[in-house]
Amino acid sequence: MGHIVTATLIVAKTGDTERYFDKGAILPTSVSAEEKKRLVAAGLVKYEKDASSGASGDAAAAKAAADAAAKEAAEAKAKADADKTADTK
Repeated sequence: MGHIVTATLIVAKTGDTERYFDKGAILPTSVSAEEKKRLVAAGLVKYEKDASSGASGDAAAAKAAADAAAKEAAEAKAKADADKTADTK
């Protein structure tokens, strides 16, 4: 059983933090049932009986979080570079 992300990218509450999940990621057990229901109702996630959960879902979630962090870092660097270029003109 598992909840699979169908949107391109979502933000889900996991305890007292928020995590990013890419399309195809399986939500880990750290995402509450209430949060999963909210995401399903919004059409961002679907429930599948045959989808694996638990450890593999946590691994997929960790990869999605790492990818999101890398994307955020790249965007921050690009903005800093653009600001630096603008300052030199």
